[in-house]
Amino acid sequence: MSFSRAPVKRFNDEIGCAPAPGTYDVKTGGAKAGAVSFQKAERFKPVKPDAAAALQSPRMDVPASPIRRTMSVDGLSEAASAKKEKAGMSIHMKQQKLLEKEIRSLVQQKGEQDRQLHALEEEVKKLEAKLLVATREKTGLAANVASLERQQGELKKTNEFLKNKFSADTSKKKINALSMELMEARNKLDAKDKELSFLQISLEGKVKILEADLSASRATLAALKERNDDLEDLHKETKSHNKELETEMDKLHGVIQELREEIKVLQEYLDTANEDILDLRSKLKASQKALEQLEQQKENGSDELQSSQHAVRQQEQELARLRVVLRRTEEELDQRVAHLGERCLVLEDERARTQEEGLRRVQELKTEIGTLEESRRAEQRELEELKESHSTLATQLGEEQERSRSLKATLEREWDLAAAERRRLEAELEEALDELSTLEAQELRGEEQLHSLQGCNQALQSELDRASEQLHRLSQSEVDRSGAEERLSQLEAQRSGAEERVRALEQEVARLSQALQEEQQRQGCLQQTQEKAREEYARMLLEARTQLAEKEEELECAQDAHGRALSGLQGELEQQQSALAELQKEREERSKALEQLEEERKGILEELEKERKEKRSSIEQLEEERGKVLEQLQEERNSALELLEKERGERSSTLISLEKEREERKAALEQLQKERDDVMEELERERRERISSLEQFEKERSDALEQLEKERSSTIVRLEKEREERSHALEQLETEREEWKSTLEQLEMEKGRIIEELEKERELEKERQERARLEQRRRDSAEGRLGKASRLEAMVESLEEGCAEFQKRLEESEEDRRVLEEQMEKLQQERQEMETRLTQALQQSSNDAEMEKWRSLYEELSAKVQPFQEQLDNFAAERSALLSEKGATQEELTRLADAYARLMGHQNQKQKIKHVVKLKEENFDLKEEVSKLRSQVSKQKRELEQLRPSQAPRFDPSKAFKHDHKENQRPPTTTTLKAGKRPSAAAHSTRPKQMATNSQPKHLKATDL
Repeated sequence: MSFSRAPVKRFNDEIGCAPAPGTYDVKTGGAKAGAVSFQKAERFKPVKPDAAAALQSPRMDVPASPIRRTMSVDGLSEAASAKKEKAGMSIHMKQQKLLEKEIRSLVQQKGEQDRQLHALEEEVKKLEAKLLVATREKTGLAANVASLERQQGELKKTNEFLKNKFSADTSKKKINALSMELMEARNKLDAKDKELSFLQISLEGKVKILEADLSASRATLAALKERNDDLEDLHKETKSHNKELETEMDKLHGVIQELREEIKVLQEYLDTANEDILDLRSKLKASQKALEQLEQQKENGSDELQSSQHAVRQQEQELARLRVVLRRTEEELDQRVAHLGERCLVLEDERARTQEEGLRRVQELKTEIGTLEESRRAEQRELEELKESHSTLATQLGEEQERSRSLKATLEREWDLAAAERRRLEAELEEALDELSTLEAQELRGEEQLHSLQGCNQALQSELDRASEQLHRLSQSEVDRSGAEERLSQLEAQRSGAEERVRALEQEVARLSQALQEEQQRQGCLQQTQEKAREEYARMLLEARTQLAEKEEELECAQDAHGRALSGLQGELEQQQSALAELQKEREERSKALEQLEEERKGILEELEKERKEKRSSIEQLEEERGKVLEQLQEERNSALELLEKERGERSSTLISLEKEREERKAALEQLQKERDDVMEELERERRERISSLEQFEKERSDALEQLEKERSSTIVRLEKEREERSHALEQLETEREEWKSTLEQLEMEKGRIIEELEKERELEKERQERARLEQRRRDSAEGRLGKASRLEAMVESLEEGCAEFQKRLEESEEDRRVLEEQMEKLQQERQEMETRLTQALQQSSNDAEMEKWRSLYEELSAKVQPFQEQLDNFAAERSALLSEKGATQEELTRLADAYARLMGHQNQKQKIKHVVKLKEENFDLKEEVSKLRSQVSKQKRELEQLRPSQAPRFDPSKAFKHDHKENQRPPTTTTLKAGKRPSAAAHSTRPKQMATNSQPKHLKATDL
């Protein structure tokens, strides 16, 4: 009686809950947001009717019973499965090509981004080098400023010392020296003005270049940030999908290891077969040696020798034929081993392909895994509970397997002695199969266990048939039965071990398939993509089962071949024994030497008869034991059926609980998806707000820079006008100095005349009166000079304090302008020396009115300088803000470089799981940094608003030097001094004005630059 194989159709059908990988199109055109971006909402399109027809779920078809299936159904199912496999392979090939194109495009984009990053890093390095050079220049300029301040203090001390030692006699020499120094200072001022103009032009060009570089670098940084975000998203998706692939690969490795163990078992089986062949050869050699001994004994009779030689030749031919048969069997086995090796290679190639396909599918499954991370923890808890229940079921299955093994052991012992009751066993087996078929219809989950039992029953039936045939053969061949029985027992033991291993593998495969089906029922509603992976895994299991079936068929073929070879050897041995019996009869008739051989043969026959009797008695005992064992089997089968019914009820209850849990998980997943959508919307809003705030800040900064440029251009124009006015003032001072020289000469002439008159008159009274008057005048002039000196010292101290404050503010200004400041300070020192000398000359000829005018002029000049000071303060504040922005951008660049290096690393797939957690922590840290940066931006905006000029009336630079008091105009023509007269107050008043215009605007120019 033959039994049909298990159906293949239910594993080839595909589930239609989600579209196949090749049924949706990838959009390649249009402007994208980043390096790799696609619309996630349009990933899956409605399935076409052709694809839907090809991708129907396997659960819609009810699996046919493997016992009552005809050959026509097998043929149809195999043809349908072949067509579906071809269609699936074509779809997989298309999908592979599309994914390869996408991967190539992504690799190209990644290369371009790497190049851009390298270029930007080089630009940043260049800017850093420029900054280092500027800082070094700043330090040098600061040192020069300190040295100049020291020189200024020393010059002030010398100025005070010279004030104390100044006298009227040395005024002429000092005036001459001052005139020469003024000429030299004029030349130096012209040269330095040219240098300043050149430096201003060069610095303006550098500033514009740096601003353009900054704007370009910021734009590139924004683009790189967007691309980096896209790459991070892709990297997270790849990691999650790689994790799933690792699980699938572990399962596939387990299957491959099982197949390798089966191959090892087959190799051991082949080794044992080869050893049996070698044993047969050794026995044949022993028989040849015995024949040679017989030939030596046959030397007395030539006729007997010729007949014996003829018989020996026939035996040798038969041995040669046996050797040929054995060689053929060895070649067939070698071919089968090679075929198995090729199949192993094919399986390894398929494993590599599945790995590649899994890596490609990882990119599709990454987007959905982020939402399931939180639900995974809850599922893990539930899985632990299910594992406990599964462990209990596994223990029960282990007990059942132990029982089945004990039953199999008892049946294997009774294989050799079950010829008489074979029909009864077949009827019982048919009844058991009918009962199992009914149980299969009732219990879907117990199908695979029943299939394994049916396979065991079929194997038992085939073994019983073979054992009956062998028993018939053994009854026919009684002479060499002992050796053949030992060989058959060895082969049967090996075959039984191989069958047990195959059954164990089938049970494991069935258990794995049951576990996969349960997981598919649990997680089928959670992820549509996971169902595709499970379908593929079911296909892999189907292929493994088909391979196992093929291997079983090969084992059966090998066993049949071995049985045939053994039967042939037994027939040949029987023929040899009959020939030997004939030779012995002839030898008894012809010679006495053969009588000994006959006696030995009789002894052997007696021993064989004794052994036969013993074996018959043992067979009877085994039959009795077999009856007992069959009764036990029936009892155990009934108990097993009861247990199966109980387990079925328990499983139905567990299924109901699992369905409830599945609904709860669906609700939780929907809530998680909603929360994820809300979080994504909030993140997008924050990103848009941040972008808008940055754009506003950049606009404000650009407006401020434009205002600064306008003010700087206006100040440059105004300074040029002031320089021209200063040159005119210097010319006026020179003319005034010449006039003062002429007045002094006139005074000296008048003094000489007065002395001559006094000598001629020699009037003591007049002289006394004149002396008294002169003494009073001297006293008044001395008192006035002392008051003027004290006032001038107070003014100098106030000026020194103002200079100190101004120098402190200058130290806070830009680093790039320090070179010009040093040059301007040198000019100021020279100007101060000239001013000190001029003030020393003016102190002797100045009055209280001139001091008041000086103060008023100084106050006016300080009021004019204040708006420029506010502009410098605003510029310093903007500079500090720009430096802070530059530091922040540098930190972001370093952070992006570190993140990129981390993303390029972690080639180990086990570390990627930990790296996903690190990326989440970094994302949280980045959000905190964004909040901190926003607070800093708000603070900087407040500082800028505070630094901006208040609502007080600002100084209009267009109205500079256009007051009612026209200080830069030439004074009226002064009359020559006559005897006993001093220069007018107007002439004295013009000097401090001109000195103020010469001294203070230069100082203003330095601050403005």
